[in-house]
This record gives sequence, C-alpha cells and structure tokens, in this order.
Amino acid sequence: CLQSLLVGHRESVVPLLIKEVIKLNLVDPFHGHFAVLQELGSSKGAMEAVLKSMFWETPLPMERLQGAGVATEKATLLGVFLRLSSIPETSRDPTTRDVIMMRHPVGEACFADMHRKSRQEVDIAIDSVRVQLHAVQDCLTIFVRGMLKDPTHQDKMFSWVASALRFSEARKKEGFGRYFSSPTSSVGFLFNLFTV
Repeated sequence: CLQSLLVGHRESVVPLLIKEVIKLNLVDPFHGHFAVLQELGSSKGAMEAVLKSMFWETPLPMERLQGAGVATEKATLLGVFLRLSSIPETSRDPTTRDVIMMRHPVGEACFADMHRKSRQEVDIAIDSVRVQLHAVQDCLTIFVRGMLKDPTHQDKMFSWVASALRFSEARKKEGFGRYFSSPTSSVGFLFNLFTV
C-alpha cells in the first residue's frame, strides 16, 4: 500500500527522508533529497498520503504551541527543507540570558581562516554560499508552486504556512531574544519561507 510505503512506519520513505535532510547543511550535497521531494510532490497519490500524515502538519491545541515552531521546522517534510540556510542559529544561556551563536557549518566550510584569504577568495566563498542558497530556494519554490496549482492541495499548503507563522508569533513581541526567548522556528527557516 502506498500509505505504508511512504508514511506508515519509521522505515518508510518520508520519515527516512526527514531523518536524512535534518542532518544536512547548505554546504552538503542536497540535490538528491530535493529530487525525492519533487517526485513526492508530482505524484497526486503520494502527496495525498503525505498530507494526511503526521509528517505534514501535526495539529496542536493552543495550550501546546510553545515549541511547535521548532517541531514544524525539524519534524515536517517541508520544514526540514526550509531550514537549510546560511544564517547561523542562536541559543540562549538559561542562567545569564546571553545570546549564544551556534557554530555553523557554512561559516566553517566557507569562511574559516578569513584573515589568510584574499578578497577574491572571500568573494568566491560568498558567491558559493549564495548559489547554494538560491538552489535551495528555487527547489522549494517549484515544490510549493506545484502544491498551489493543485486545488486539492492548496488548503493544506496554506494551512501549513499559517501554522508555521503562528508558531513563530513570539518573534514579534518587543524584547524577543533580549529579555525572553521562546522556542520558535529559526531565522533561516523563516527567511526561506518568506522567500518562497
């Protein structure tokens, strides 16, 4: 059965794809993973199975929204692809409330030893990151457009986007990140979502 093959258990196609993509960074080879996403999106039956599964959008009651932005980014099929970004994630020290910049593989791979590089080498590294980011955003745009072209998938796509934005609503509060923090989607995830 298509449902079982795609989303029926931990070893199904979609959970394995999510598990693989969550490990990727912008500097990793990701085109094969996007090819699988495009194939899923181009098959009406496959997309129907995905849209009905917990790997698309997990409905949460309003009292459980804290952390849902992170879950949307790291546990849904579209979310794991949207998180591929060049923007480093941040964390907050629970005792001092200081913002901690997380190490980011893009920065390490492309911008290590900057003081030893020529201006031309830096420009090449920046262009490389830009090309990778545009490739991610182009693939995501193709997938989302395909979803929006199919009238049976439009509502699910709009519902997913609305949920992703609602789950990151804490970012609009004055003082977010400085005085308090709430687990929301990363800046890179939201940047890609707005770009797509």
